[in-house]
Amino acid sequence: MFEVDLSAAELNKRGRKVVLQDQPFQVLALLLNRPGEVVSREELQQTLWPSDTFVEFDQSLNKAIQKIRQALGDSPDHPRFIETLPRKGYRFIAPVEQLAPEAGSFESPTPDSADPDMGSRNRRLLWMLATGIVVVAGAGVARWWLPRPSGTSGLALTQLTTDPGLTYQPALSPDGKLVAYASDRAGEGNLDIWVQQVPRGAPIRVTHDGSDDHEPSFSPDGRSILFRSDRAGGGIYVVPALGGEPRKIVEEGRQPRFSRDGNWIAYWVGPQHHGGALYVTPSAGGPARQLVKEDARSPVWAPDGKHLLYRRILRDWYVVPLDGGPTVQTGVVDLLLRRGFSIGLEFPQLFRPDPEIWMAEGNSIVFSGKNGDSTGLWKISLSPDTWQVTGEPERLTAGAGVYGYASASAAGRIAFSSLVRNPDIWSLPVHAGHAAGEMQQLTNDADDDLSPSVSADGKYMVFESNRSGKRVVWSKDLDTGKEKALTDTPSSENLPVISADGSEVAYVVTSWPDYDYKIYAIAFEGGPPKKICDMCDQACQWSSDKNRILVHRYDEKEGPPHLAWLDVRTGQKVKLLQHPKYPIWVGSLSPDERWMSFAASTGRAEHGDWFILPLLDRAVTSERAWIPTDGVQVQWSTDANLLYIISEQDGFPCLYAQRLDAQTKRPTGPLQPIHHFHSARRSVVEDPAWRGPSVARDKIVIALVELTGNIWMAEPQ
Repeated sequence: MFEVDLSAAELNKRGRKVVLQDQPFQVLALLLNRPGEVVSREELQQTLWPSDTFVEFDQSLNKAIQKIRQALGDSPDHPRFIETLPRKGYRFIAPVEQLAPEAGSFESPTPDSADPDMGSRNRRLLWMLATGIVVVAGAGVARWWLPRPSGTSGLALTQLTTDPGLTYQPALSPDGKLVAYASDRAGEGNLDIWVQQVPRGAPIRVTHDGSDDHEPSFSPDGRSILFRSDRAGGGIYVVPALGGEPRKIVEEGRQPRFSRDGNWIAYWVGPQHHGGALYVTPSAGGPARQLVKEDARSPVWAPDGKHLLYRRILRDWYVVPLDGGPTVQTGVVDLLLRRGFSIGLEFPQLFRPDPEIWMAEGNSIVFSGKNGDSTGLWKISLSPDTWQVTGEPERLTAGAGVYGYASASAAGRIAFSSLVRNPDIWSLPVHAGHAAGEMQQLTNDADDDLSPSVSADGKYMVFESNRSGKRVVWSKDLDTGKEKALTDTPSSENLPVISADGSEVAYVVTSWPDYDYKIYAIAFEGGPPKKICDMCDQACQWSSDKNRILVHRYDEKEGPPHLAWLDVRTGQKVKLLQHPKYPIWVGSLSPDERWMSFAASTGRAEHGDWFILPLLDRAVTSERAWIPTDGVQVQWSTDANLLYIISEQDGFPCLYAQRLDAQTKRPTGPLQPIHHFHSARRSVVEDPAWRGPSVARDKIVIALVELTGNIWMAEPQ
């Protein structure tokens, strides 16, 4: 996390100043002023190298960009901050949050826009992403912090369903008389499409397949329903509105939407949690046409039927014409970030601001967004001439719940989902790479239980939970069921890891506002914690003798992010794995500590590519010895002959086993499925740092999130 103070011309990382000369800082400031936009070389020259300045412009600009990348730990080949567009210019691609100064004439953010885990502490730094930038605007700098979003609109609410399970993703017919939705109310463990009259009609079951059928959308005449089905490899189907035989019309597609004239169907194709390509296909049949080839999802038709709005993950909303012309960035997400909205990773379907409806009146977009403690429905307008965001976000729903998946009728009725999500820790019995029983729930409360770590014998577990109002480390004896909070400090405590024998626990403490990471150790039975590492942001694994811990470090003075051995007694750190180009992230040791699996940001996968490496007595930089694997969160079996892997090879994050050659540790044969998590009701927590898995001799523990909900309707009073 970096902080830029424009008034003081300072770049800081976790409270420490990063040296950056004046000219590179001015270039950085100009790029930060327009995040996500291309700043041309000509504009940079006119602004910072005027005609009466006698320098060699190309050489000076290239050197300035190089110094910025060095300061940020960035790479031109795999950029996380500054992207080069050949012969055009540069674009700042990391998330940017812009804050008001702590003193002065601008309004400071109100407390409810901050991370609730911060409590009443200083909120000057807000957590966005590990690669994020916080900009503090000083006096005389552009007034980026504007008033908070306005209050709720006058809408009358009616509850349409009252199911105990998951009923969500409503679609209103154009005349507003019918609502279709996905529900598991049949009690068969999957989602089906249901239809009922508004507001009190009896529900009619439209689909009956054993796979999940969801994401319904009415045709303009109200006679047919498009939906996504996970049957037969997944795809888009169409079915008569009141029931009939579904017909597959698109392979692999998601979130289908009819155009307003009914001639086209828009959808996207890709894994559930990342990536995606945007397509349209004629509703009467014919070849599909790709409009956007990567990082595009959640298509919404414009009122003119000639444009589509879509979202890029962790970036912005864009408008693309149906005829395939250039896309236009709207600037919506940048504005929402400045108003305190979150785009957190942990529960993307609930926390990311997805466009859901494009209303003709006011050219406004209805979306679901997290602001403060609630995730609700909002609307915001786009200019019909430039597609740029205009005005301020306006709240449509009030309350501390989770509201989303909105749909509208032609007359302005809005149906939406009211949801409750609850992450807990679960266990799967395993033997020799196969499931040996059913999933068992290990924690069961209304708060977030995440980041499980289990001892080798499967008797003791630690995890993080916000049961006390902030994230602290908890322990659980899996034989007796006894739970207790191990720690309680003013700081956020995360990512606990237990030693193989279950006696010791290491965890990360994050202090605000300087965003300082430290690793502490504490006995499983409790007692005083001991600080064992500064500037270490994750404890990955204890050594078998408990004298060392594999830790992750990112200190600009030591180069790119890397893995190191930490001596628990002396605090001495020895680099184990570092690469000059690719940041190295989390690692996992084989039981004999001769091998390690690890993640490296090579740019080919959202959560990093995972490799296996023989451990040496010296730091490794070359990638020649890296053995590639398929998946993420790669963990070793207790005999070191298997890897347990989370892979999305079937479109869902599921648990697999990969057999290894006993000597070379190279993968042998394909991934073998152990357990599938295809249910929308209960799925794997997306953020890899929070979900596990953690492996014991007889079980695998993992964090799953349960989702329940019902359908409501909003109408103007």
